[in-house]
Amino acid sequence: MKFTRFFLLLFLFPLWGLGGLVFAFELSPKAQLSIVIGEPSTELHTLFGHSAIRLYDPLFNIDIMYNYGAFDFETPNFAMKFVQGKLLYELARDHYPNFYEFYRREGRTIEELVLDIDQKQKQALFDFLENEYKPENRKYYYDFFLNNCATRVRDALQKNFKISWKNNDPQEKAYLKRKMTYRDVISIYAKDSWVRLGMNLILGLPADKVLDNQAKMFMPDYFRDKLRIAYITENGKERPLIKEYKVVFQGNMARVPMGYFNAYSVLWSFFGLMLLITLYEYQKKIWYRSLDIFLFGLVGFIGVFFVLMWVFTDHKHVIMNMHNLWCVPTHLILAFFIFKKSFVKKWVQQYWFINFVILTLFLMNWFWLPQRMPMAILPVILVVWFRNLKMIYSK
Repeated sequence: MKFTRFFLLLFLFPLWGLGGLVFAFELSPKAQLSIVIGEPSTELHTLFGHSAIRLYDPLFNIDIMYNYGAFDFETPNFAMKFVQGKLLYELARDHYPNFYEFYRREGRTIEELVLDIDQKQKQALFDFLENEYKPENRKYYYDFFLNNCATRVRDALQKNFKISWKNNDPQEKAYLKRKMTYRDVISIYAKDSWVRLGMNLILGLPADKVLDNQAKMFMPDYFRDKLRIAYITENGKERPLIKEYKVVFQGNMARVPMGYFNAYSVLWSFFGLMLLITLYEYQKKIWYRSLDIFLFGLVGFIGVFFVLMWVFTDHKHVIMNMHNLWCVPTHLILAFFIFKKSFVKKWVQQYWFINFVILTLFLMNWFWLPQRMPMAILPVILVVWFRNLKMIYSK
C-alpha cells in the first residue's frame, strides 16, 4: 500500500500546483515545513514583501508553496471591489521553484525559517492547509493590516500549535520594542515620497493606534523577526519554534533615490509660487479667480473622496480622517459660487471666515493632533490657508 501511494503521488504531483485538487495523505518523515519571506520591491503591490508556507517532502518529490496573497484580475468589477475593500483574495498553491525563479529574476532576497515541529505537528499543519485550500474555504476578504499574507500564516501557526511570542527577549531587535503605529510602519516601507504621502493622506485616525506585538506582524519582515524569537510548547516543555534560518537567495535590490521631483520639493515649490502670485495680486489689486476655482474645487473633490472612502468602503483604517478638516467637501460647491461671482454674499463670506478659523486652529495644533500629519502636505495646507484668507476680503 505504501509503494502504491508513493507512485501515485509521484504521478499526481506535477498537477498539484496547477489544479484545484485537495490531497489527504501522510507526509514522510523527511517532510519539512517552513515560512518563506520575500523581500519588498518598488512596485506598489510588492512594497511590503510577502509571506508564504513551504512544504518540502523529498521522498514524495513535493516542493510547494501555500500563498495567501492571490487574487483574480478577471473578477467582475475588480477595481470597484478593490477600492471598496470587497475584493476576495484566496489561498493559492504553486510549485516552489516558480516562486524562487520569480524572485531571483527580480533580484529580491528570499529568506526561509524552518519550523522545529515533530511528525504529528507537521501532519496537522499540512492537513489544515489542505482544508484551507478547499474551494469553499480558500477565499477570504483581504485587509491590509488585519487579514493579509503575513497574518494568515501567523494565524495558521497559532491555530495548530501553542506558540509564545516572546516580548522583551534579549535577542529581540530594537525596532520591535518601540511603540509604533500602522502609519509608522507604512512610512518606513513606502520609500517613494509620493506613495508615502498618498497612503498617509488616505489613512484615518485608526491607523495611529499603537500596535501590540500581534498587530505588528502584519508586515512580513516584522513577522520574520518575531518568528526567530518565538517558542512552541509541547508536553509542558518549551523550545524555539525555528530550528534553522537561512537566506536562500541574496538579492541586489537597489535603493531608489529621492530625485528632484519628490513630494517635498514639488509641493514646497508650489507653495512658493502661490505665495508670489498672492503677493502680486495684492500689489496690483487684482484677483486670479480661476486659480481659486481650481484650488478649492480640487481640495473639495479630494474631501469628497475621503468621505466616500469612510462611508462606502469596508476599509477599517480610512475612517475618521482628520484631513477632512482642510479637505472640506463643501469647497466643491463653494468653487461654483466663485465662478458665478457670488462671493460677496454674506453667508459665503461667513463660510470662508469659519473655514479660516478651523484651518488656523488645525495648523496651530499640528503637532498635537491625534492623527499624525505628513509634513509633505504642509505647504499645500498653508496655500489653502492664505488663499482662504484672501477669499474673506475679496470683493
